[in-house]
Amino acid sequence: MVSTPCWIFIPEKEIRKKVNYMYISDILTEILYAIVKGILTLIGLYIEQIQKRPIITIGLTILFIHNWL
Repeated sequence: MVSTPCWIFIPEKEIRKKVNYMYISDILTEILYAIVKGILTLIGLYIEQIQKRPIITIGLTILFIHNWL
């Protein structure tokens, strides 16, 4: 008598659903991580720029926000 592995009895659609959900959540996690990392990098560059030239940087920021609104 040959013993069969238990995973043969799991329907293939169920496996695909689980794999697809895991894959999609991994992709979304990577995208979110990249966005947060980009925002933190921009904030770091902005703070570094303020330390170099505070008056010009703050003045340009106020002008940009004023024009944007």
